[in-house]
Amino acid sequence: LGQEHLGSGELARRLRILRMAARQPDTQIFQTVAGATAQRQRLNIEYHGRERDAVTERTVSPQRLVHYRDNWYLDAWCHWRDGLRSFSADTIRSARILEEAALDVSEKKLDEHFKDAYGIFAGKAKEWAVLSFSVERSRWVRNEEWHPKQVGEVLKDGSYRLRIPYSDE
Repeated sequence: LGQEHLGSGELARRLRILRMAARQPDTQIFQTVAGATAQRQRLNIEYHGRERDAVTERTVSPQRLVHYRDNWYLDAWCHWRDGLRSFSADTIRSARILEEAALDVSEKKLDEHFKDAYGIFAGKAKEWAVLSFSVERSRWVRNEEWHPKQVGEVLKDGSYRLRIPYSDE
């Protein structure tokens, strides 16, 4: 629900929804991707991979759309890479629905593969980071869930130590 859906009454004046770090996908492309996902059809996409700063053309079987931290992602089976991949919707440059049915991947396999796939913790954890926060800053940090497997402890002096798994330095 965005601010524009609140109308113009008292609630709209008293409630603010602030989006953080949102990247807007092209509306037409997003509609095509959503349609293919719902209709269980394969897609041909041109995708700009930020990591390599390169555009590739791929055929994918869309599995689901994910809204994570104000951004949309397409979880799909990539036929080029022969595996599951996540595509940021705002970096899909073009999308065309194909006549071929999408390959179905089980919910269990999708959940298992993508459970650690979003945010700064993307990928299977290989190491643990240990972060220390002052007494003042610990008041904010200790109540946040940064990762489902995080381990936090308040130290005797009131400071806070947070251990979180990560995959890539």
